[in-house]
Amino acid sequence: MMKDAIKIAEIEGGVFYTSTRNFKSAPSDILNETEAKKIVFPEKQIHSSVVVVYPEENCFECDGIITESIETAIAVRTADCLPVSVYEPNRKILGIFHCGWRGLHSGILQKGIDLLREKGGDPKKSYCVFYPHICPDCYVVKEDVGDLFPDCVKKDSGGVLHLDLCLCAEVILRKLSITKFIHSRLCTFHNPGIFHSYRRDGEKAGRMLSWSFMK
Repeated sequence: MMKDAIKIAEIEGGVFYTSTRNFKSAPSDILNETEAKKIVFPEKQIHSSVVVVYPEENCFECDGIITESIETAIAVRTADCLPVSVYEPNRKILGIFHCGWRGLHSGILQKGIDLLREKGGDPKKSYCVFYPHICPDCYVVKEDVGDLFPDCVKKDSGGVLHLDLCLCAEVILRKLSITKFIHSRLCTFHNPGIFHSYRRDGEKAGRMLSWSFMK
């Protein structure tokens, strides 16, 4: 196991990891733990619904990647947002998505599942993995954001709104016929010794790398 990384899950040949705040390795070092020959991730994440199919498309500016390449590990960077992987083991199709509220609202997961279907994948046979992210107790939002997700926001006793990113993603994915979910149950904000958190640390926050590969 790679030092300063956490294995979130391993399912039917799909493997899912996240780095910790102490992760000092270069992204290329991850390949020592995989059967992949390269790792790809967006050079620029823009809180969008842009999903690319690799290697057919360039990953420079996007928030999601879909691949059928066993030789490729795919990754996103986060520091509170929700990384989501979707894996279809029968057709060997793998996706990873950077899901903040903007991406979820703009349809990044719908775009990703549409591409999975175009590749011949079946959402009903797919698994979804939720990596560490900010939990709803720690994620305070204003009414303009809360109004976008009425089924996934709760008001505490002080009238403050809390958004559940994981629930938002699960609601969307269930409507797209995905029913198999693996939750990390780890909050980035609550664990300063393990994870970076933008909400906690502000501009000085680093980023975790969440990645997945097939074998």
